[in-house]
Amino acid sequence: MIQLLHQYLVHRGELPLAGMGLLKYRHEPAVYDITQQAMEPPVWSLEFEHTHDVALQPIVSFLARHLGISEEDAWDDYHQQCSLLKEQLATHGKIHLAGIGYLILGPESLVSFEADGFPEMYGQVPATRITQQGRQYQVLVGETETDAGTMSTQLEEQNAYHEIEKDRWWLWPTILAVAVATVIVLRLTRVI
Repeated sequence: MIQLLHQYLVHRGELPLAGMGLLKYRHEPAVYDITQQAMEPPVWSLEFEHTHDVALQPIVSFLARHLGISEEDAWDDYHQQCSLLKEQLATHGKIHLAGIGYLILGPESLVSFEADGFPEMYGQVPATRITQQGRQYQVLVGETETDAGTMSTQLEEQNAYHEIEKDRWWLWPTILAVAVATVIVLRLTRVI
């Protein structure tokens, strides 16, 4: 029966345990880290929620279908299994659900959960953004989204402005030299 419960958890992403709570898969998708030029793998974790407002009909139908019995018998078998888990938990304080994790009875009869470690299926993957010449791509710049063509135009305008500034580098030193020469000439002629 535990194998079927595990199969249901994998198939549906959640497993209600009558009178105890709900085991639920949580998935965080893969993330592209632009600064490291790497793709972080997706992360899966298993959480336990203390809730009793869970629809049990889907799991009962699943068990009836896989065991080849009526839904009433599946309902009874499911509740017997949950009662057995509660009894084992009360007796031992900690029980292992194969391939899922440990249910632990804590203070004030509060059930907690410790997941079996998930094997890391993927590591960090190097990722470089490849673009084609002449194509438009959406780019996130700060908090605004723009396309690559607009960004290219803005960068060209900034570069042109800096080129103009580079061409006039001599202007301020020349003005300063003329001012210093004027002060020196006026000093020598004792006008000042």
